Amino acid sequence: MDSDAPFSKDILDCIADDEPCGCWSVQLDERGQTALLRSLSWPGFQAFHCVGTNKFGNMYIGDGLKNQEVHFIVQ
Repeated sequence: MDSDAPFSKDILDCIADDEPCGCWSVQLDERGQTALLRSLSWPGFQAFHCVGTNKFGNMYIGDGLKNQEVHFIVQ
C-alpha cells in the first residue's frame, strides 16, 4: 500500500472480534439469495449482501444509543 494514501483499507474492525460474542444477527432470506446482517448492540443498523454478487448496502436508523443490555439477549 502506498504510504501517501489518505486512507487505510484496514479501517473497519472484524465483527468476529465484537463482544459479546453473538451480538450480530446474520440470516439468509427465504430463497438463500440475500444475507441480512443486524446489530444487536446498535439497534437500527442493518446491512445486506446479495450472495455471489457485488451488491450490498447498509443503513442506520436509530437513536445513536448503544444497547447496554445486549449481554442479556445473546447466549
